[in-house]
Amino acid sequence: MSHHATLARDEGLCMEYVTALQHMQPPVPMTLNVDAVGDRLIVTASGEFDLESGQVLQQTLSDALDHAVGGLELDLAGVEFCDCSALNVLLRVRHRALQASKSFILCAISPAVARLLALTNTLPLFTAERQPRIAKSSGDDQVAENTHAQCA
Repeated sequence: MSHHATLARDEGLCMEYVTALQHMQPPVPMTLNVDAVGDRLIVTASGEFDLESGQVLQQTLSDALDHAVGGLELDLAGVEFCDCSALNVLLRVRHRALQASKSFILCAISPAVARLLALTNTLPLFTAERQPRIAKSSGDDQVAENTHAQCA
């Protein structure tokens, strides 16, 4: 019994520590920029994509898809975190694009996004004839400079 009591106390301390850390670290803001290149729209995203940001991501991508004649290209090189809820958004937008006879591809991805797509075996769903560029790190200044040249 004393072993269980020790675990409960340790778990409480651990939860207090995690809660304290969460309050110390502000959330990483999500940014989305939409640019037109010919008949396509390029959406450049950065920050963290999770359940909390999923609705904004869904709305932005859906609006962009509605306005894109040729389709969407998504640059996720600046994404620091991406969970399954964000992947579900990407899959829903891809489905809408296919129904509208438009393309929806990833032209650049961060290591975090690459890992999620590899684990779920979904990368082939978002690539055309070329593989997306994988950014070296989310803070790489050169990534931002080369984005539109590689996406368009």
